[in-house]
Amino acid sequence: MARKRTTIRVSVTGLDGAVYEGRLRRVDGERSTVDGEQATVNSQQSTACPYAEIRDLYNRICARAGMRVCRELRPEYPRGKAVARLWKDHPDLKWWQDYFILAARSSFLCGKNKPGKGYERPFRADLGYLVEKSTVEDVIDHKYIDEGSVAPNASRIPVDELKARLERLRQMLRKYEADGVCEGDDRVIGIRRSIGDLERSIALREAVKDVNSGR
Repeated sequence: MARKRTTIRVSVTGLDGAVYEGRLRRVDGERSTVDGEQATVNSQQSTACPYAEIRDLYNRICARAGMRVCRELRPEYPRGKAVARLWKDHPDLKWWQDYFILAARSSFLCGKNKPGKGYERPFRADLGYLVEKSTVEDVIDHKYIDEGSVAPNASRIPVDELKARLERLRQMLRKYEADGVCEGDDRVIGIRRSIGDLERSIALREAVKDVNSGR
């Protein structure tokens, strides 16, 4: 009696997010095997997570604003898997760009706040932290965005003017320091806050300009 052979199409999602297709062959009740033909990527490859582009956007916007640099983003590591999960919900690089710009407005995430009690350095977010579900929700809800995170009306002021203002504030701060004004003085605190605001505003403007120009 001839053995019955059955062949069916199967698809598997790889670690890179692409969908691979092949043929699964079963002969009678024997163990299933995949045919010897190399699996091919179907048209859904366009939805594969673009790890390199996301890492590049993050470094251009968030790392430039003060967050930790992402030097490697591999799909098999926890951070890469978290990025892939978020990509499935938001498969659009424009969404990621807007999200990173919003996150970069946070002085806390960018390490601009004072260190917490018992810590020598302030907290600085990294890409892994930004793609956590709770962080995404908080950033979108503006829970991390403080009033001093971006200089008022900075988006309507030329970058060169912002830089000139920044230099004037730095000169003023150096004068106070030379005169022996203590760090706790309201004038020094106010100037340092304004300097931080301008630094983040300039970094964001330049980062967005670079991204839009494709640099």
